Amino acid sequence: MVAKIKFILFIVFATLTVQSANAQYPGTNLRGKIVSADYYGTQYPLTYANVDLYYLNPQTQQWIIVQQTLTDAYGFYFFSYVQPNYTYAIQVNGDRNYNISVVMIDYNYYQYQDLPLFIY
Repeated sequence: MVAKIKFILFIVFATLTVQSANAQYPGTNLRGKIVSADYYGTQYPLTYANVDLYYLNPQTQQWIIVQQTLTDAYGFYFFSYVQPNYTYAIQVNGDRNYNISVVMIDYNYYQYQDLPLFIY
């Protein structure tokens, strides 16, 4: 009986700890790069392109824009404090979509989640 009570208390404590950690987690910073490729496959940074981050609302099944940015002179873009474990897509210049997965990162070791290279 005592072991059962200890187990239940452990589960309750663990659940509260995870909920507390999630409530304090500011979100994941995302970093990515977009390039274009010529006929020969040579890649060039896609500079100053519009990059939009969309979130799929699970209740309405509609895509909602949550952040917008531009690529820099090297084709890099950044999004800050994106909540993990939801469905997201990145849209480039209003016409190409790339699905992404956002995970929780440990800020003690990482500043960003690096996204795959997108070829536009």
